[in-house]
Amino acid sequence: MGGGLETTLILLTRELNRRGIAVATLAPEGSVGLSGQVIEVAGTCAVSVTQVDRGHVQPVSPEGFLERAWERAASIQDQYDAILNCSYDWISFYAAAFFRIPVLHWISVAALVDSVDRMMEIRYRQEPGSFAFYSRAQAASFAFVECGAVRIIPGAVDLERFGWVEKPEPRLSWCARISPEKGLEDAIAAAETLGLPLDVCGTVEDHEYWRRCRAQAGPSVTHHGFLSHDALASVLGRSQAMLFTPKWTEAFGMVALEAMACGTPVVAYAGGGPSEVIEHGVSGFLVERGDIAALAHYAGLAAELGRRAVRARAERFSVGAQAERIERWIEEIRATGRGLR
Repeated sequence: MGGGLETTLILLTRELNRRGIAVATLAPEGSVGLSGQVIEVAGTCAVSVTQVDRGHVQPVSPEGFLERAWERAASIQDQYDAILNCSYDWISFYAAAFFRIPVLHWISVAALVDSVDRMMEIRYRQEPGSFAFYSRAQAASFAFVECGAVRIIPGAVDLERFGWVEKPEPRLSWCARISPEKGLEDAIAAAETLGLPLDVCGTVEDHEYWRRCRAQAGPSVTHHGFLSHDALASVLGRSQAMLFTPKWTEAFGMVALEAMACGTPVVAYAGGGPSEVIEHGVSGFLVERGDIAALAHYAGLAAELGRRAVRARAERFSVGAQAERIERWIEEIRATGRGLR
């Protein structure tokens, strides 16, 4: 556990428990690091939607983790007030129709797979109030979503763990899964243009892609692998800027908030969730996707931004505020009876 979604669930569960709300998390067998009550479910996890094309169809299997998780959820549903689904999968949207308690869907990715989107559209048209998204740009990637009335519950950052750093070093950082859609090669090119060292943090998901990036990179690029939150905070905090270079529509980009909490400006490709978090010229800069010259230019200018102002922007995305939005959402659904079968 430790990606953006996993970290969000850990922090959110901890905060909801602090508020007196009991939370049980259904997770794959062997999951570690989760907060509160964890119900482990044995089963095969499906291939990540980030690794398939739009025409992919995930077969339903009695041995699948999600299939078994929804079966387990059905058996214990009377012990809870609502179910919060954080998965983007056909079976999750299909199964939601057969529960007596409300099933809420907090979507963490943009539209990626046609078969999943079609099933999601059926549920959305039945009960749009049961859906929430991380950003308006993400919601807009689904053609059937009414963006003017959509519920937005953005990501949140652990402001204590990612503390403000007053004086950075002349170096850059980049943090994500090492996979083509994350655009590491652009960050490497921008760092080399500036002649600054680049700290790369993240698990290698696509080894052939990483091999190509390494061939492009010089000795000033350091790969730290997957880091604990404390170690990541240290790397982000010492950077004069973090580069955020996704080639796809990023739903939110939690690591950008983590960098900003350290006072580190983020230079990101415009579009997706980061455009709704980063204030151009205040907490970072937004550039056109693929414009490496602009990426390098603004990474150099980032050293001139006030790091207190960057931190102040991140403070608007606290875990407490996120938990309050989730709690209010559940209360509204229960009060209106919507989502009940």
